[in-house]
Amino acid sequence: MLKRLGLGILMAGMMMPLHAEDLKPYLQPKVFTGPHSEKMTMVFLEPKETHRVLIRFENFADTDWNNKVILHIKKGNSDKEIYQSKDMSRPTVEIRPDQGVEVRPKGAKADVQMISWSGNLDDVHPYELINAYNTQQTSPAATK
Repeated sequence: MLKRLGLGILMAGMMMPLHAEDLKPYLQPKVFTGPHSEKMTMVFLEPKETHRVLIRFENFADTDWNNKVILHIKKGNSDKEIYQSKDMSRPTVEIRPDQGVEVRPKGAKADVQMISWSGNLDDVHPYELINAYNTQQTSPAATK
């Protein structure tokens, strides 16, 4: 019984929400744009081994995640990068070097093929996304 209780505590600890002091960027953010003014910003989080990334979706009409910052985990193999949130049964973002970037935020009817990456990142502030994510976590209505 003690082992079962210990596992429950461990499992509960893994499910606890992240806090601002726990979230630190470690790579340059990536920004992708779509054909209808969609914008996706990715902020990679420390430690690198956890494969966590915050993704903000902007101007994704008729989706549950429009103008939200959602925590994703990087999965995948050598030929593509896959990012998936805990709320989705399928990948949200797939990056394939030879085919580009496909995005399907929660509630989207179809994938959006992102057409460019913004090299000018002066207006991207990783802690702005981290703060927005933390605000959403304290306001349950904001994440739905």
